[in-house]
Amino acid sequence: MSDAVLAVLAPEKQLSRAVEGLARGWSTRLGASVQDFLTLVRGGGGEWQSSHELLSPIRTFLTHTKAQLLQSPALELPSPTLLPDHRLDAVLERALHRCVLKPLKPVLASRLCRRRMADGSLGQLRENLRLVRERGPGAFPARATLPSPPDTQRARRKLLQLLRAYSPSTQVTLLLQACKGVYRAMGAAPDGSYGADEFLPVLSFILAQCDLPQLLMEAEYMMELMEPSQLLGEGGYYLTTLQASLALLERFHEEEPRELHPDVQRTLSWQHLCPPGRPPGSPCQDPQPEKTQAPCSGCHSTTPALGAQGTAEQLRGHPTDNSLPLHPEGQRQPQEHPAQHRHPEEMGPGPGPPHRLLREGAVDLDEPL
Repeated sequence: MSDAVLAVLAPEKQLSRAVEGLARGWSTRLGASVQDFLTLVRGGGGEWQSSHELLSPIRTFLTHTKAQLLQSPALELPSPTLLPDHRLDAVLERALHRCVLKPLKPVLASRLCRRRMADGSLGQLRENLRLVRERGPGAFPARATLPSPPDTQRARRKLLQLLRAYSPSTQVTLLLQACKGVYRAMGAAPDGSYGADEFLPVLSFILAQCDLPQLLMEAEYMMELMEPSQLLGEGGYYLTTLQASLALLERFHEEEPRELHPDVQRTLSWQHLCPPGRPPGSPCQDPQPEKTQAPCSGCHSTTPALGAQGTAEQLRGHPTDNSLPLHPEGQRQPQEHPAQHRHPEEMGPGPGPPHRLLREGAVDLDEPL
């Protein structure tokens, strides 16, 4: 690794290690707070009516703790020239993921799985995945080319990595890599681009071939624990696409999915507009001021996001009530900032520019350049 790259990464690594050092034991205020919280969550019993009830206190704790770190005299923050505000926020977020989510992931995964087994949705999804595999390519109408077995295996490897990861940011990056590979395998569309109408059936077929019903719980885990600003852009869009695909598969036994369910189409509405002439499957940039060709045909131009007290289940069940309009060049109405979709007491100082997760940033070292 070159000296220039090491110089850029050094402040991030130093800050991350400092945060982990403060959170490791009981001798510091941060450490005592983190260890108390871990003990509380591990020992927590009872039943939860939704993934939101289980996971929202953890997201709130991460937000509170990050705000305290930004003001803590015990933590020497790098200068803005070495670490811009949006990178500072991302580094602190990932450090807290290691301190809080890494030890809690097995406990949370077990509780989410137990709940889904109790309500029967996990068993139904597992059975429906089997039905789709038995029916083969005719299970879903797909205008695009279905990925080959090697392409499917590559996507499965990414999804297996996603299941093993504890950081929702890392998980969404792996999801973007998997979707990027699926888009590439779909080939070129006759009209130059494939949208949600074509991508969703292909993704659903791929998920059935991968046979990973655990993604049902992981999608809830990611949606509830992602830092709100990271739900902007392609990260939030493809996470919502994953949930829409799982919802489609959950209903596979009820009706012939010859067309996308209207709720699924509305859930996949997206403001991120691709400039004309961009190759199919290439990452979209920030939306343009004028209305141009959207990446999904027939979609409304809004980006899915959670409301103030929203849950992952509500997002899937009532997509039209959970959309967040975006505007070019960072110009948003005050009520459209994701931070204001949470209770004010849950929010500390603003983290600066949003750190978006995009497919273009989801670099896959296993794929050819």
